[in-house]
Amino acid sequence: MAQIMMMTLMVGPEGKILEKHIGIRDAIRKNFDEGTPPAVAATHVAAALMSYAIEQDDDTVRKQIVEQLLAQWSVLGPAEQREISRQLTGGTLNQDMLLTRCQWLLIRGQDLLMEEKIELHDFRILKDSIYGPLKGEPSNTRMLDRVDEALDAAFGPRV
Repeated sequence: MAQIMMMTLMVGPEGKILEKHIGIRDAIRKNFDEGTPPAVAATHVAAALMSYAIEQDDDTVRKQIVEQLLAQWSVLGPAEQREISRQLTGGTLNQDMLLTRCQWLLIRGQDLLMEEKIELHDFRILKDSIYGPLKGEPSNTRMLDRVDEALDAAFGPRV
């Protein structure tokens, strides 16, 4: 936790959320204290940060639009999805920054998944931490849904 806090001192006031938000604090403690691989830990921390940022946005219309655009983007092929990265680095991207952040995290998560640095479960947590708050779903509901999915995967669907 101390190393994360040191690294985020220059982030600005938003960096203080690392200490105050229980989900972020727990993700950091759980992942780093238990020796979780750095890519997995970073994915969980990024998921918690993104979830919090989306939940703090009171503009439900904006979130609905971003969710729709993100859904449209998600069905594109990998090369088309990555065009966002090229436009961002080239300074030609003209879209809502919330959408850009979501796309960026999903691309990075896909990369980590393809490189086998995270598991599918970790990527699902990241996706859920983006799509869930965009849809207005509370975090406790999303967590219970993931537990149900994991149980179904392990033991089969309930009858």
